[in-house]
Amino acid sequence: MKPIRTGKLRVERLTIPFAKLPQRLHGLKIVQLSDLHYTNSQLSDRLLNQAIDTVNRNAPDIIVLTGDFIHDEPEPIDSLIPFLKRLHARHGIYAILGNHDIYLPEARHYVTRALSRIGICVLWNQVVYPAGDGLALVGLADLWSGEFDPRPSFATSIRMCRASCCPTIPTPPKPCAAGVVT
Repeated sequence: MKPIRTGKLRVERLTIPFAKLPQRLHGLKIVQLSDLHYTNSQLSDRLLNQAIDTVNRNAPDIIVLTGDFIHDEPEPIDSLIPFLKRLHARHGIYAILGNHDIYLPEARHYVTRALSRIGICVLWNQVVYPAGDGLALVGLADLWSGEFDPRPSFATSIRMCRASCCPTIPTPPKPCAAGVVT
């Protein structure tokens, strides 16, 4: 089978101003990589290597991997792991799972274990502070998982940040979920 995704890599750069962001976090660089749908045949190694090299060349402080690592069967994550293992970020690599990562009953745990083995923190309705106090990163369960519930994560984020008024970055697995969580 010929790879489907072999075209040009698309990189978008955004500068997002945050009110009350601590001075020590000014210039913090977060890189997002999304929708790999790795099957061993639908994403060319050349394009995947180019994406990994581009991420690392940008020297991110935080990397956020936003779901759909696989397309259906979970086993291709084992072939994707050596590529993801090459990623580097000063304050860590965080992931959320997409609907394809949880479609089959065993897929969620298979993908989560594989990512965790290489030090990628998989978030499921959780909040973390990868750069310390001052910026919350909220990772949510997939919208269609039956476990999507932003309330506890945002309640924790708000409680922890109330004193410092730190900004919160939601990472919903689906762009349409952003309206649900903001």
